[in-house]
Amino acid sequence: MSLFTSVSEVEDAAAACIRIAAFEQPTIAIAMAFGGALRGAGDTRGTFKVGLIGTWIVRLPLIFLIVFVFKKPITYVWMATAVQFAVEALLMIRRFKKGGWKKIKV
Repeated sequence: MSLFTSVSEVEDAAAACIRIAAFEQPTIAIAMAFGGALRGAGDTRGTFKVGLIGTWIVRLPLIFLIVFVFKKPITYVWMATAVQFAVEALLMIRRFKKGGWKKIKV
């Protein structure tokens, strides 16, 4: 971070955000892998719905609450993003295991 700024508070916040991002990488990978498998099987509507839920029902309301209601620092916004990806990963796994994609005619 010292390449971009010399402000120690910014460096500390950026380092914390990067640590949070490291924890969300597995859930991002799971969501992408299962989402890609479902889309490949023709379940594009289902993956679109999961994306809508993750963004509009989980991420944006959480970020609104964090920023405007609770007035928390940027690390909490990154945590909200981690929650979004975890929810999306769980929903993609659930959708895949239900097996509805097997009945879709491509």
